[in-house]
Amino acid sequence: MKPPITYAEDVFDVIESKQDDCPPIGQNAEGYGSKIHMPYLVRLNGKTRWHRVYSVISRNVGSVYIIVMGKRYFFRHDPNLRLTGVWRK
Repeated sequence: MKPPITYAEDVFDVIESKQDDCPPIGQNAEGYGSKIHMPYLVRLNGKTRWHRVYSVISRNVGSVYIIVMGKRYFFRHDPNLRLTGVWRK
């Protein structure tokens, strides 16, 4: 049985984002992949570390997530909609 999906908005109080220059590493020739680097970084709860945003794309569906201490946290809202800014609960 797969573990339930954990959403970043439910776990972290403040999520700050910024855009970064990064090519979409990790996708195959058709544009699909399970860990595609996105050109966005997020900082959680005011900590100093920025986390890379990744995307998993299969067929015509995609989801974005970050990895914190080996665990995936998905986003309900695509960070592409908010290029920079701060999200609060």
